[in-house]
Amino acid sequence: MRKISSCTFMLKYNDIAENFANKYNLMKTAGSDAHFPHEIGNAGIITENSDIVDAIRKKDLAMFGRKSFVLNHALTKSLILMRKI
Repeated sequence: MRKISSCTFMLKYNDIAENFANKYNLMKTAGSDAHFPHEIGNAGIITENSDIVDAIRKKDLAMFGRKSFVLNHALTKSLILMRKI
């Protein structure tokens, strides 16, 4: 379950995901869900463990994230509309 997604327009969706993961005792991660190159690395995980799957299972990680700019959301919507034309 991804707790942090930097491309989530409304941060409440990150909170909903975290509450769901907590309720069902799911492992949590973070990711940028980048739509543009400059968004890569806006969110992710840090661990000392060389086995990333093991780190997630053991919850041996720290998550970080920042929200993407509103302009990125507008650009994504514009591209989707242009592809439909």
